Amino acid sequence: MLMLGESIFSLLIVDIGKEGKSFFSVFYCGISTVIFLQLLHFRSQPHSADSHASRRSKNAGVLWSITMEVYSFALVVLGAAFTFFLIESERAERRRNLADIASSSNAQAAAHLFSGALAVIFFSLDAMTVLHLGMDEIHSRCVFQGNK
Repeated sequence: MLMLGESIFSLLIVDIGKEGKSFFSVFYCGISTVIFLQLLHFRSQPHSADSHASRRSKNAGVLWSITMEVYSFALVVLGAAFTFFLIESERAERRRNLADIASSSNAQAAAHLFSGALAVIFFSLDAMTVLHLGMDEIHSRCVFQGNK
């Protein structure tokens, strides 16, 4: 929750002189992205303490802790990417030339940062779900049971 909040903070604390249309589109897309990530986060966590990876086995608990650290780091990087997007949107408002912004190295770096962070976040959420449930439970959910 703290790292998801950091992503929201990264959207809120950017000091820009004049906010234009592109600033608000980036801002609201960032807010909705974090809201959907929060939904995915809570869907990947167990509903009871007995279903947690740490209770299932020692190795699953250790792997879950490592995955949680990687997940938290990726959420902070995602917040930094939001900050870069907001700064680039302000530069776009000043220049009014979107083709120039799309080809800038700062915009490309922000896009790579955002994409990489999102990929790590999705992988971490899936890994944590597998660690909570175990491979047997995941396999039984994925295998077609046929007509019963």
